[in-house]
Amino acid sequence: MTIHNKKLAIISIMFIISLLIACNKRGNHNNNTVQNSNNITTQTPKALEENDGFEVSDLKIGRGRFGRKSNNIVDELYDEALENNPTLQALEKQIAMLQKQKTDSLSHYRYYTQTNNNYWSNTSWYLSKIQDSTLELSTKKIIDQHRKKYFEDVSELEKIEEAIQKEQQHLKDLQIIMKLSVTQQMIKAYQKNEKPKIEQMQKILNEYQELNEKAEKYIDELKN
Repeated sequence: MTIHNKKLAIISIMFIISLLIACNKRGNHNNNTVQNSNNITTQTPKALEENDGFEVSDLKIGRGRFGRKSNNIVDELYDEALENNPTLQALEKQIAMLQKQKTDSLSHYRYYTQTNNNYWSNTSWYLSKIQDSTLELSTKKIIDQHRKKYFEDVSELEKIEEAIQKEQQHLKDLQIIMKLSVTQQMIKAYQKNEKPKIEQMQKILNEYQELNEKAEKYIDELKN
C-alpha cells in the first residue's frame, strides 16, 4: 500500500469517528435525557466511575468498578461505546461479517493449493525411485512442464490472496486506530469532569504543615 493510500485510509477512519461523534451530538439535541447517559464525548464513562469502597490498590491489580478484574481500560471504554452507539455497532458487525466471509471464501482455495503442493512433493519422491536415469529425466521433464503450467494458472489467485491478506491487516490497523480514537474522546471527558479539585488537596497539605509545626514545637519544648 502506497503512502498516499495509507494517508487516505487514516483520513477515512477519522471521518468515521467524526460521524460517530456527530451522531451522539444530534441525539443529545433531540433527547437530552436519554443521550446524556449515552454520550461518549461529554459524559464521564460509566466504566471509569469509582465504586464505593474503592482503593487505589485496586488499580494495581486491575480490579474494575463492577468487582471484576480488568486490566484493559481501553477495551472497557470501547465496549461501553459499542453498547451506546448503533453506528459503531454496525461498523464492527460489518468487520466481523467480512472476516467470516473471508475465512469461508478462502477455505476452498487453501485446500486446493495444499492438495496440489502435496502432490508435487509426492511426485519428487516417486521420481527418485526410478532407477533408469533416462526414464527419470524424461518423466521429470513432463512433471516439470505440468507443474509450471499449474503455477501459471494459479498465479492470479495467489496475487489476490496476498492482496486480501494485506487489506485484512490494514483493516486491523484501522480498527486499533478507531478504538483509540473513540476511547480518547471518552477519557478526555473523564479528565475534564473528574479532575480533582485543588482546594481539597491544598487543604490536606495545609493541615499536614500545621500539624508538623505543632509537632516540631512540642519536640522543642521537650528539649528545654
